[in-house]
Amino acid sequence: DQQQIWGTMVWFAAHNMEKMNQAQKEMLGLHANKLLSSHDVAVTYAFMNRDDLALDYLEKAVDEKYKMAYVKSNFFFRSLKRHPRYQAILKRMNLPIN
Repeated sequence: DQQQIWGTMVWFAAHNMEKMNQAQKEMLGLHANKLLSSHDVAVTYAFMNRDDLALDYLEKAVDEKYKMAYVKSNFFFRSLKRHPRYQAILKRMNLPIN
C-alpha cells in the first residue's frame, strides 16, 4: 500500500539510492493511478530535499482541493517555509505566512 511505499523510500534514502529510485518510480505510478495523493508525493520530495518537486506537487494538491489542515506544521515542509512558492501556496489556502 502507499504507506508502505513511502516508508520504504524513507528507509532506502539512508541505505540504498538505487532501491530508493525504484521506490520513487513506484510512488509516481501510484500517484498516476490516483492511489497516492499529490500531498503525499510532496511530502516525500520534501523529505528528499527536492524542493522544486515538492512545491510542484504541493501546488497540485492545492489545485486538487486536497485538505491540508496541517501543511504549516508538517515537519517535512520546514525547509520550504522561506520559499516564495511555499508562501504563495499558503496565501492560496488563506493561511498566514508567519
